[in-house]
Amino acid sequence: RVFANNSNRVQYKLQNNSYGLMINQTFGSITFKHGLDFIKDMNQIELDVYAYDEKTLLNDTALIKISLDDEQEFAVPNDYSQISLCPNEPVLVSDQSLPGTVIQDITIDNNNISPYNYYILSGDTHGLFSVSNLGKLYLTSPMLNKTSEEFFELTILISSSSSSLSYCRTNISIVRTPKWSYFICPAGPIEWTVEEESPIGTIIGTVKEILLSINNSSELIDKIHMKFNKTYNDAQSFLLNSQTGMITSNSRLDYEQKTSYSLSIVLEPDEFICSISILIKLINKNDNPIVFDVNSLVYNITENNILPYYIGRINLIDIDQLYSYDYEYYLKNPTKQISIDPITGSIILNEQLDREYHGFELQFDIIAMDNKEDNLTSKLIFYINDLNDHGPKFDQEYHSVNISKSLRPDTIIFQVNATSKDPIANGVLTYELINASDYFYINQQTGIIRLKNYLSSIIMNYTLTVQVFEADINLTDYTNIFISIVNDDNMYFNLNEKNNCFLEENKIINSEVCTIGFDSNDFIYELIDPMKYFQIVGSNGTIINKKIFDYETDHHEYTVTIIAKDRENQVEIIF
Repeated sequence: RVFANNSNRVQYKLQNNSYGLMINQTFGSITFKHGLDFIKDMNQIELDVYAYDEKTLLNDTALIKISLDDEQEFAVPNDYSQISLCPNEPVLVSDQSLPGTVIQDITIDNNNISPYNYYILSGDTHGLFSVSNLGKLYLTSPMLNKTSEEFFELTILISSSSSSLSYCRTNISIVRTPKWSYFICPAGPIEWTVEEESPIGTIIGTVKEILLSINNSSELIDKIHMKFNKTYNDAQSFLLNSQTGMITSNSRLDYEQKTSYSLSIVLEPDEFICSISILIKLINKNDNPIVFDVNSLVYNITENNILPYYIGRINLIDIDQLYSYDYEYYLKNPTKQISIDPITGSIILNEQLDREYHGFELQFDIIAMDNKEDNLTSKLIFYINDLNDHGPKFDQEYHSVNISKSLRPDTIIFQVNATSKDPIANGVLTYELINASDYFYINQQTGIIRLKNYLSSIIMNYTLTVQVFEADINLTDYTNIFISIVNDDNMYFNLNEKNNCFLEENKIINSEVCTIGFDSNDFIYELIDPMKYFQIVGSNGTIINKKIFDYETDHHEYTVTIIAKDRENQVEIIF
């Protein structure tokens, strides 16, 4: 190696006829080219080397003399196993290592002042290694990644001018970088089958075996890790071994719920892109019995159909569908109402159904028989839908009602109610009073009868005729209401006080004689006394004296008239 000093960057160059030598333009290191046999006959090489400034192009020249000595012949000892290992363990070398990488230090540690020379006698078949005079075994070529050996066993000669020759051997292991470009990713999906209802943990298949077969058992397969693509929901039913690619079941596999599962396995590392599609198909087992289709056993039928009437057809369900079957259908208890075709299972209605007579539901026991005598039994159910074919009916033909003569207008007298035998919602029912009345009226929607005006004192009873009709079917019904009117004059007077009105003589004026009414703001009391000896006060009919009586000079008994009025009705009640 040559050196030149300069403030600017220096470039190196050899003379044109360089005898097969070459120089590193930046560092000035001089090396031989490989395969130049003509220099074997030369003893010395002289050549000029130039160093020049990159910017100014100023240069300097030096003469290099290289002496070529005869190659020494060294023989490897016959007993190779007796050659000791070189000092220190070699490091693992990646096939991506660069030239100059130190692999091992094989320096002999002694007090010999003479320098040692190191020569690689064997094992370096590709010229990849060298040993410096300082005992450093290092890589000299970038071609290591082009070789295929897993290790190199080198024999090294160690010599010096002051000692005899010695040998050592070393093994250099090469860490090979996987060549993923040689890896073959399966093009199509991998298909496996497994029987339904297999135990959880059943092995479905192993991806590694497939990869080994299509990659000729390449050792690359051992460097692969596998994982499920989580975007596939079917992956939840299985477990995956990331090293071997073994797939096992993780949940129940039922053919009737799902016939196949689609999975995707992603391979790592990321140096190559490979995604493997897996299709797992379930093998169906005959593990489900043949049963009636419940939807073919329940029907809604409207009453009053035209006969004969086709209702539907009885069906069976075979979930597995592995074997053929031949069933015939029968009623356990034959009836004239319906008939069932034994071959097709067709159901025919032969008699009219009336919900008001048969009820809202009919049930029949049915039997399905096959030639293997595997009988099936179930219930055939009809729900009868009612038609609005019955008119409204009052709950009674007549009603008797007692009311007070003193009732006020808008007081509820009675409520009539009509219903229909049809259970479905009737049409709009309307109530009307047939005989017009000045005293009563009816709510057409609710049937509530109220008092329209105050009743006359001369009316003792009243008869109302109520009609109800349903507009949709134009059917009507009638009922009579007999109203007895009760004279309730006693409600204004306390009759028990009629004979209890006494007054002691010499009582001062405005003394209370008696109370013949009831305390009510609805009543008005008036007293008629031509002599003006008495007066009525308050809202409860209290009688007071307006004169001081003397038993010896005045009458012992007086008669007065009390008039009671309803504050709103204003009908006079005399007492």
